[in-house]
Amino acid sequence: NVATASLVATEPLEAGRPAVIPSTYREEFGGVAGNVPGLRAVPYIAGREDDGKPIVHFGVNTRKDNLGFVAMHDDSVVSVRFRTATQDTIRVMISMRRPGGGFSGNFAVKFAADDAGTIAGDDANDDGWRLIHIPARRFVSMIKDFPDLMPGHAVGMLLVDTFTSAAQLDVAEVVVQRQESGTDALGDRALK
Repeated sequence: NVATASLVATEPLEAGRPAVIPSTYREEFGGVAGNVPGLRAVPYIAGREDDGKPIVHFGVNTRKDNLGFVAMHDDSVVSVRFRTATQDTIRVMISMRRPGGGFSGNFAVKFAADDAGTIAGDDANDDGWRLIHIPARRFVSMIKDFPDLMPGHAVGMLLVDTFTSAAQLDVAEVVVQRQESGTDALGDRALK
């Protein structure tokens, strides 16, 4: 159960059941059809060196509320449509939440941009968009205290980033969905 309190002392405490977290999520940033570019990665401080110097990455993230926005399962797949100006390393990171909103770890996958399948543009112009499918089992823990991606826990943040500005990462779409058992629901190239 969930309780909601207010700073207004005269309002009653509201109790209820937590919202059911869906197993499918799609965020479109544009760019797959037509000339509208996807969302361009922006610089952010990903950490600091021992001497205090900032570590800058370039990313696009989807973040919702503290309870998370999509449940991950053993058969979940994260799909990303992106393009880059160079063949840099791409990282997809997810920050997980337990039921009720508690933190349950950060998990990531790194791959070379050219590991993704090319999405054909119109006949006259290949616009450079690529598509990658990442099975949940490929995500690796980034924090030793949270070694396993727990089925049923929710994604609170999904980040697609690169480590250089030269990559000029654009992200058009991120999708999280369950793969149907016994079928190749992915269609395009997937990380094995």
